[in-house]
Amino acid sequence: MATLFSKRVLVGSELRECAAAIELDGHRIVSVTERPDAPSGSEDLGERLIAPAWVNAHTHVALVAARGLGGLAMQAGNMVEELYFRIERCMEPEDVAALAKVGAVDCLLSGTGAIFEHYYQGMAMAGALAETGISAALGPTLQDLNGPGVHLLEQHFSELQALAKPEWAQRGIVPVIAPHATDTVSPTLWRRCRDLALKTGWPMHFHIAQSAEELERSWASHGCGPVEMLSRNGLLDADIRLLMVHALYLSEAELDLLDGARHTLGYCPAAQSQFDFPNPVQLWRKRGLPVVLGTDAGSCNDAMDPQAELRMMASGPGFGVSHGQALTDFVRKPDPASLKALRAARSAALGQRLGNVELLASVTSTPGDLHPDMPVGVIEAGRWANLQVVDLSAPSLWPGTDALQALCYAQTQPAIWGLMVRGRWIGQPGNLRGGLLETTWWKESQADAKVRLAAVLKRAGV
Repeated sequence: MATLFSKRVLVGSELRECAAAIELDGHRIVSVTERPDAPSGSEDLGERLIAPAWVNAHTHVALVAARGLGGLAMQAGNMVEELYFRIERCMEPEDVAALAKVGAVDCLLSGTGAIFEHYYQGMAMAGALAETGISAALGPTLQDLNGPGVHLLEQHFSELQALAKPEWAQRGIVPVIAPHATDTVSPTLWRRCRDLALKTGWPMHFHIAQSAEELERSWASHGCGPVEMLSRNGLLDADIRLLMVHALYLSEAELDLLDGARHTLGYCPAAQSQFDFPNPVQLWRKRGLPVVLGTDAGSCNDAMDPQAELRMMASGPGFGVSHGQALTDFVRKPDPASLKALRAARSAALGQRLGNVELLASVTSTPGDLHPDMPVGVIEAGRWANLQVVDLSAPSLWPGTDALQALCYAQTQPAIWGLMVRGRWIGQPGNLRGGLLETTWWKESQADAKVRLAAVLKRAGV
């Protein structure tokens, strides 16, 4: 048993700030007690803020391998198929493991304690993630029509069963069913995934409508859009939690088929801004559909920091004004009428902005509730002890008067004093970055990844 105390703790899904003692038993929180002072024998963190560690709801951590490749010319095409598939076809299990360690450390340094990971070579990935200490809902990518995982399909189903063994849960790794996308997965495989989800209670995590090509293929193969195809194959009405990532090319009719009790949008604004365009997230919110934030891969985003995505989602509605008709009309003819219309557009954009608790929920409690076997994202009894300790007096957050505002709009990474995952400190308390990056383990891991990356890129002809 161990106890942490701070005068500033964000408790419950409502993120209410109070002085509290957090009692831990192994990897779980067993009690949260509001009190004005530290109990005897506790670790007193003073006025440092204890907050839930971030939950990154969509990652491909091994794809840090492709960071910086392609440039603007590649972004004009289909990067997934033209670049990433090409590299991934040349990855061996040992390459995936080595590269995943680098990506996972990038996640940890941002204050992330749990990820929803979707990738090839499930056991190699699981071992790498467990070695870094991060917790993960891990889905070996399932494909049968196209993509680097087609020949791995049965292996990945076997790995899913292996990931359900207690020894992986004890290391913070739980299985999630991860069909790739509607143009790489056949209706037969979608139904197989549905049946497994109904049998096990595991969520499903997949890409949907992430490119114009995917939509065109859905029209050609099924005579309908991707969501309607899922509906026809019994996925939408089934009692299954679906984490549906990107969803850029969906009609209003398809959005109306979704149910907020089971269907969640995985929103990755920074990545989407680079490989296509940001999801029209307001259409999901208008229907009461939950939204969670992910970074996607470092290759299409350049960062694995969900708090940076949080700032993008917070400020996103304002960019609509910058590119909207009201500003265009004002620039062409500034007069009282066009100014009035521009002010109205700005007011409408402000009305779409989320409050701080709802913003933070997208990287804490909402994704923390997605997987029944990975209870994270909230400081309350029964959850895993995934906590970040933030120094609100750090220059990037000072004066830290409003903790929620600081977490939403400031830059938290330089202010992270410590990160705890499943009751264990990552690196060193008070020195997260140095405690990770100055170790022999990290230096050897990075050196191995560097050699393996060069070999992968050579084989891929990149």
